Amino acid sequence: MYRFDLQAPAPIDNVVGNWYVCTHPDSSFPGQLRASLTGPDWRRTIGSGNYTEYRPGQAPDKRPLHDVGDVREVLQQRFGLQLPDDPRLDPAINDWLQRSRAATP
Repeated sequence: MYRFDLQAPAPIDNVVGNWYVCTHPDSSFPGQLRASLTGPDWRRTIGSGNYTEYRPGQAPDKRPLHDVGDVREVLQQRFGLQLPDDPRLDPAINDWLQRSRAATP
């Protein structure tokens, strides 16, 4: 039996959940780029090689991310992220895009 309330979870509960989704072999999270951001009347997501904006009462506005520059621009402009100056980042983004395209039928 479960009981839900509005109390914040104990920090260890978040640690265990995060560890599980980041390390379990059946988890879909490792090796993926995913982002989500919500505002007062919208939600933005990145996943499966696409950028999507959702607004109540409207069809989702979904478009493919074409290349590393496109991904960087969306992360910076639409999610407000400062990306690290790390030479491993662009190859990792490119690898993710290639895997996302290969997984799309």
